[in-house]
Amino acid sequence: MRLLTIILCSLTFLSSCSNDEKNSVNASQNTNTEKSVSNKIAKDSITEDKKEPEIIDETNYDFYSKKIIKSDKNYSEIETWLKRIVANDCKGRICDGDLSYMTKDCYSFITDVIDNNWGYPGSIEDNALKRKWSDKFDMKYTQYGHLFETGNGGWGTKQLTKVKYLGSLNNGDWFQLTIKGGGGENDFSETLIRVVKVIQENQKYYISNFLGISEN
Repeated sequence: MRLLTIILCSLTFLSSCSNDEKNSVNASQNTNTEKSVSNKIAKDSITEDKKEPEIIDETNYDFYSKKIIKSDKNYSEIETWLKRIVANDCKGRICDGDLSYMTKDCYSFITDVIDNNWGYPGSIEDNALKRKWSDKFDMKYTQYGHLFETGNGGWGTKQLTKVKYLGSLNNGDWFQLTIKGGGGENDFSETLIRVVKVIQENQKYYISNFLGISEN
C-alpha cells in the first residue's frame, strides 16, 4: 500500500512538471509573438516616416493649388529675396527672368511665353509652345508680356505690395505676389497677381514655376 502511494505521488509530480513546462513554452511563444508584432509595427512606422512626399503634376494650377499644404513657416528671408527680384526686374542685368534666380526649365519656359505673347518674327508659335511645355507647366496662366509689369515702355513705379505664403508642394514653397505700379512716377494704377514656386538648392533660392494669374 505504501509503495502504491509513492507511485501515485510520483505520477502526480511528473504530471505537474509537464504542465508547468507546457505553460512555460506557451508563455515564451506568446512573448515572442508579441515581440514580432511590436517589431513589425515599429518597422512599418519607420517605413511610413521615410516615404517620399507625393509629387503632384504642376500642369493644372486650379487643381494642384488645392494640394498645397499650409503651414506657419517663417518665410521672411524668401520674402526679402522676392522683393529684390521684383524691384530689379527690367533694370540692368535682370529682366524678365534670369538664370541667377530661375531654374533653367523655368527660365526657358517664361522666355518662350513672353516671345510668343509679343509675337516677334521667328518667335515660338502657339501650337509649338503647348507641345514643348504643356507636360511641365500650366498653359492657362501664360498671358503676360513681362513678369512683374505690363506694356512696352517700362513702369516708372513698381512695388511688391503683398507676399502671401500659400504653403509647400513638390519640395518647394508657393507664394502669391501682388505688384502695383504704372508708367508714371508714383503711379499705382495697375495691379498684377503672380504665383511663384521657390525652391532652394546649394543654399540659394530659385523660382521653378511662374504663373501670371491676372493683370488689370
